[in-house]
Order: sequence, then structure tokens, then C-alpha cells
Amino acid sequence: MKVDYTQDEIDSRTLKLIVGLIALFLASLTSFLTHGEIQSISESYHHDGLVRNIFVGCLFAIASFLFAYNGQEPQKEALISKIAAVSALGVALFPCKCEVMGNVCKNINEYNQIVFGIMHIISAIVMFLILARFCQIFYQRAKTKFLRDGNIMAKRRSYIYLISGITIVLSMLILILDMLIQYLPNPIILNPRLVYWCEFFGLVAFGISWLTSSKILPFMAMEHEELHILKK
Repeated sequence: MKVDYTQDEIDSRTLKLIVGLIALFLASLTSFLTHGEIQSISESYHHDGLVRNIFVGCLFAIASFLFAYNGQEPQKEALISKIAAVSALGVALFPCKCEVMGNVCKNINEYNQIVFGIMHIISAIVMFLILARFCQIFYQRAKTKFLRDGNIMAKRRSYIYLISGITIVLSMLILILDMLIQYLPNPIILNPRLVYWCEFFGLVAFGISWLTSSKILPFMAMEHEELHILKK
């Protein structure tokens, strides 16, 4: 029996679209549902009810799609995608050190809070660094396509990937700087929600880059390249 594998059963561009949308709105949604109280997106874990379910569920969804994603160049993208998936699960399963005294927080002893907090930070940093690496890969691919074929849409995409990658890296550098400042003899609180805003811009940059790579955004792909979800 001959099996036709010419058409992908799972469209990688649709995966990018879904992941991009989740990343784009996760920060705003968690902040809205907590009435702007959270100082970190990860703090959503310590709020009972819907917001915690959304936070954990979205990270599991992103992890699932990253596990399934091998990219156009599997030798470059497959392994780091799996590492990013594990890191996303780490962010979801190891809550940050709790500053919100809710029911969930009371059930986590101080030692576990410290251990979970360290695991959470490591997972988050690894995940964001890999997402920045994806931006670099997408940028190089789009730039090569423009130089080779003169595809002006690819040139536009390359700018988006470059800006997104820089935004993610800068957000992580600011976060790391903020963490180091807290170990000074007289720590300075730069902004109570600085962590949230760094995560916000990092996730939004990630979301925009993957939406761009899905080729669903207008004026970012040639007509024959555009993603049409309901068309073959």
C-alpha cells in the first residue's frame, strides 16, 4: 500500500501561529485577571482559580508545540526546541518564590520555595535565551532569502526577527541586573513591576516573531507564501 506523505499532517506554520498568539496575550491576560496586582507573570501560579489554570495551561501548550517543532533546519532547531519545551514545563511546574500569601503559597514550605524558585529562574532564563536564538535563526534565514531571491517580504521579516531577538535579550539582561541588585547591602527597588514588564516585552517579542514566521501577518509574506488556515 502506497502512502502519500507529500502534505504535512501538522503544519509547522500553524504551530507557530498558535504559539505566537499564546505568547502575545499571556502577560496581558494574567495581569488583567489579577487586576494588575502581580509583579511577575509567574506569580499567577499563586492565585487560585482561573488565572493559575491559564498560566500553567498556556505554558504546557507552548511546551507541547515546541516538543513537536523541528523547524526547517532540524540540525539547528530540533534539539533547542526540545530544550525550550522542557524549560517551559519547568517554569510552569516550579513556581517562583512566593510573595503572595494565598492558600497555595501556605502549602509550600520555605525550603521548597527556595529550591523551586531557583529551578523556576533557571528554566525561564534558558527558555528566553533559546527563544532569542530562534529569532537569530529566523533572521539569518530571512536575510539569506532576501539576498538570494530579492524577496522584499523576507527583508521585512528579517527586521522583525532582529528587533524581537534584541528585545528578548535586553529584557533578560535587565532581569538579571535587577536580581543582582537585590544582593547589594542596600538593595534598590527599581520598579515593583519591573519583572512583569521585562517578561511582558520578552513574551510579546517572542509572540510577534513567531506570528511573523507563520506568515499570517499582512505585508510580511508573498502571496504564495501566506498561511491560510482553512485552505490546503
